[in-house]
Amino acid sequence: MEPRLVDNLGEVFLTSEVTDSDVCPLCWLVLRDRVPMSSDEAHGDSTSTLRSGKQLKVDKKATVTFDDDAKQASDADHHDLHHGNHDDFKIELHVANHLQYLMVLSLRLAEAMNDESSQVTGGSGSKLINECSSVDKSGINEDTFSEGGLIYLSDIELEELQKIRDANEATEIAMLAAESPSYGSDSPLSTLTVSRDNVAFDSKEYTVGWICAIPLEMDAARGMLDKIHPRLSRRDHNDHNDYILGEIHGHKIVIACLPVGEYGSSSAASVARDLLLTFESIHTCLLVGIGSGAPSPQHDIRLGDVVIGQPSATTGGVVQYDPGKSLSQDKFQPTSTHNTTPQLLITALARLEATHMTTDSRVPEFLAQLVTKSPEGMKSRFKHPETANDLLYESNYNHANPEDGTCEKCDESKICRREERQDIDPYFHYGIIASGNHIVKDGKTREFLSQQFNALCFDMEAAGMLDLPCLVIRGICDYADSHRNNMWQGYAAATAAAFAKELMLFVTPNQVLQQKKLQTDHVSIAKDNLEALMVTSNEKGYMEYVSPFVAGVSLTWSREPVNNRPIDLYTVLNARYDSEDVRNSPRCQPGTRLRILETIEQWAVQGMSQPVFWLIGPTGTGKSTIARSIVDALDKDKRLAAGYFFKRGDEDRNDTNRLFSTLAMQFADNVSSFKESLRKELEGLDKDAVDKMDLETQFQKLLLCPLENLQLDEKDHLERTIIIDALDECERPEKFLRLLELFSKLCTTSKLCLRVLITSRSTPEIVEAFESHLRNGTVHTLELHRKFAEDTKADIRKFLKTSFEDIRHRRRVQQYPWPNIEELDRSVELSTTPEPLFIYAATLCRFVSDEQRGPTRQLTIWLKQGNKSQLQQIYTPILDQAFVGFDEEEFSQKLRFLGAITLSKKPLSAKALAIILGIDLYDISWWLPRLYAVLHAPPRLDEPIELVHTSFRDFLVSSDDLGSHKYQINAAEIHANLAKGG
Repeated sequence: MEPRLVDNLGEVFLTSEVTDSDVCPLCWLVLRDRVPMSSDEAHGDSTSTLRSGKQLKVDKKATVTFDDDAKQASDADHHDLHHGNHDDFKIELHVANHLQYLMVLSLRLAEAMNDESSQVTGGSGSKLINECSSVDKSGINEDTFSEGGLIYLSDIELEELQKIRDANEATEIAMLAAESPSYGSDSPLSTLTVSRDNVAFDSKEYTVGWICAIPLEMDAARGMLDKIHPRLSRRDHNDHNDYILGEIHGHKIVIACLPVGEYGSSSAASVARDLLLTFESIHTCLLVGIGSGAPSPQHDIRLGDVVIGQPSATTGGVVQYDPGKSLSQDKFQPTSTHNTTPQLLITALARLEATHMTTDSRVPEFLAQLVTKSPEGMKSRFKHPETANDLLYESNYNHANPEDGTCEKCDESKICRREERQDIDPYFHYGIIASGNHIVKDGKTREFLSQQFNALCFDMEAAGMLDLPCLVIRGICDYADSHRNNMWQGYAAATAAAFAKELMLFVTPNQVLQQKKLQTDHVSIAKDNLEALMVTSNEKGYMEYVSPFVAGVSLTWSREPVNNRPIDLYTVLNARYDSEDVRNSPRCQPGTRLRILETIEQWAVQGMSQPVFWLIGPTGTGKSTIARSIVDALDKDKRLAAGYFFKRGDEDRNDTNRLFSTLAMQFADNVSSFKESLRKELEGLDKDAVDKMDLETQFQKLLLCPLENLQLDEKDHLERTIIIDALDECERPEKFLRLLELFSKLCTTSKLCLRVLITSRSTPEIVEAFESHLRNGTVHTLELHRKFAEDTKADIRKFLKTSFEDIRHRRRVQQYPWPNIEELDRSVELSTTPEPLFIYAATLCRFVSDEQRGPTRQLTIWLKQGNKSQLQQIYTPILDQAFVGFDEEEFSQKLRFLGAITLSKKPLSAKALAIILGIDLYDISWWLPRLYAVLHAPPRLDEPIELVHTSFRDFLVSSDDLGSHKYQINAAEIHANLAKGG
């Protein structure tokens, strides 16, 4: 069998498929100062000449002898090995099979070998052990190594070898890896200390993927490993990646690098896909490396700082752009995507950010360790290049000499003056990373993209991770302008890697295992979608529309034809049916609400005489969940015209001011020729003028008239539905009646076959608004809590059963069955009495699945509740746990905080609330995770906190049928505090 290279100790051994149970301490002696073997074919012996001049012979019986009189063979002889002779490799086979078991060597791998005879033949790029020292031979019989003596491998007992291994428990292997084909770096890695349990692991044991774009980033990543593992002996045949395996804080990590010379999002997607082919148990992924910073007055980003792609309430952590040409040529083809960051890492980021407020980061410590480990000639590569070399020029000033990589000839008066920092430690910035397949190297382009996307950083790989749950971490190496150079790349790669290492301190290996495994099809879909977006963008040659999760407005370009320019209106992005908030909110569980969904879908597509459908139900019955499921069904069939999702407590979504502009922009996306019809109607008007119009005029200009003047295609004769969700959460009840009249008019006069689905509670104001329409028979009604009560009860049982099974699997509950039939029956009973409430069942499951507590105990606590109303049953156990141990003062402080979240006109961040209420931010940041079941608390403390469900507000504000409770808030007092800012 042809020998092959293995990487167990830095790719230095030759091995083949051999099974041998014999192990001996000969390994350290043979490898102490060895050169390749030659063969004596006549006698069937193999000879290896040591630098001391001694020859070591191995016969076919694996008997080893030493010859004092032998002379060192010539260099030419060393290379003349007979690879077809299996005996040539007997010692190599022996060493490769058993050196890891002994672990008694301290090896230093040479950076470069001047002596050609020292190269191990049999594989391209193989390395030689250049030095052997610090050998602890305790437990080894010295007579065994007497010169000229015989060693019979079969005489060595495994029990004795185990003693040798135990005696050398603390021995380490220090390796200096030279340039290797698996790494592709142009310089060696720093010396890494690897403990003696550096043994091979199965590919299924690796749970964290770490993707790099260039060898420099892989170098820095390897320097952060606590342990380095051997390479895998096998991989998927379609996997073309290069890997380094190891551990950080107990996490088994796979570091993967893009092929040398390949950059961009498409390559990154290919690396991620191949990674998951071989490593099937990856549960979470990091994309770590360098990027270009986008400093602004709001974000003082410096070279060497770290930007973390962190999602907000309106966008993912990554936005994709694709500028085909620079702004100076008036061409721009941006698209937009988002990156889905694992919730586990979002939570870890929040804890890390909170920790940095009171405790120094460990990043400087990790950076110092990396530099210390590096060989003398390479120490400067990861060092801080000095603040004097961090120059930010005005965005409209280009590099003076494109042929010169330095800025010596650039005008110093164009340098932006910034406040000097007290130290050189990197700062951390959390926000949006813009990613595309073209490098941004123009200051004006940087500022334009940064403003449009609120981006803090640019890279070329993150968009390739489109739908793969992944956290992007970027060390800033330049300012995305013409003055960019490579001086800061090494330090920036190191700061990003060091931050990633610190982040992993806040995630346990067990938590990672509880996450869903990543799938290759996610990456394939991401790559396909990305390429499709790029093709579409290039074909159009303009940006028609920025997706709603991008915080910005549509753009126009003077050189584009008029009919290609997008329409610019003020809209409420989060209220759209395709907003990130709606996309990420739950749908009906498969197999549930079937009759309800079927009834609505039939009404929507069969042209029934009643153009308005009113879905009625109490709080928590699942009206919005049904509405989102209907959105998916109708959108798939191209029968959805537009949608608007009201939300109580959200100042942007609890009013009608921009209802019709938001609907009109969706019509422009979904109905051919509507955009042109709308453009003609708005000729001479800007978005400010439209925004100041009254409700009636907006309706005429934005919907009614453009629809009346449509030039319809054949496909436009299909029924189209407008979905208005949670109308009762609009805080302008005086508008309800007029809204219904306008929507009815739209359905009866439009050239389109339009229908309107409205969901709401049965409040007095809503009932009064619908009264005349109900008498006229123009409204189809469906009362969830009456007509389909039994269906809903059965669906809640199915939902609970499925959710509990998922919790049992994720949390590894040993009890089986869990829950038992009595516990399941009781859970269903509480969720459906006196009314079937899906919010009850959903909140129960969130309570039970709290990662900080045991599921079985949580379920027991919930089911022990006494005679309480459903709202009290839902929220009392959650708050009991969140407030446990508080004295009276702290209890009052935290309740005021909850009250402020509940009653503020617009969702506020933890930072804002802490300032308003005069509360220490740290006292809030550690407490928020306790409220996981009732609050959406983003990891960034400056992002708004939102309620999981508006019924939580009802519970806090209103006393229920059983009277007041200890968590009831004084609304007047809270409003007064918010008004006076404390």
